[in-house]
Amino acid sequence: MIPSVCAEEEAKPQTQTSPSGVRYQVLKSGNGQISQVGDYVTFDYVLRRSNGYFVYSTTGSGSGQQEPNDFAKNFSEEPVTFTLGNGVLIQGLEEVLVGLAPGSRIRALVPPEAGYLSTKLQPQPPSFGPKRELSSHSNQPMFFEIEIRKVVSK
Repeated sequence: MIPSVCAEEEAKPQTQTSPSGVRYQVLKSGNGQISQVGDYVTFDYVLRRSNGYFVYSTTGSGSGQQEPNDFAKNFSEEPVTFTLGNGVLIQGLEEVLVGLAPGSRIRALVPPEAGYLSTKLQPQPPSFGPKRELSSHSNQPMFFEIEIRKVVSK
């Protein structure tokens, strides 16, 4: 009997592209309320530059490498909560977070033109000081790994 190639291909997440050019993969579909514009969405994320350089994580881990002692401030144990569609999140995340349910996991590569175009855009790691704002990464693609924790209708 010949193994099914289709079954192997189905197991691999398909890369999709949003209107602003964010390339993303849904790694796991969640269950429950689907997020829509106007909903409060709570999520964990790991943020890296496109070259893999670790920037920040709300999961308490992220780089898997030995890091300097002050590197611990780049971690949080708390997920973040934002309202979708109010212009607070970077455009790339606004697009890919719509349509996801709690438990969903995605991987997204956000191009510079859909990323940190302003120092006011979120998510911003709380421990960053003025010399280390994410706006310093505004000319680079940013890589997010996200897990949706909760969706609440407004």
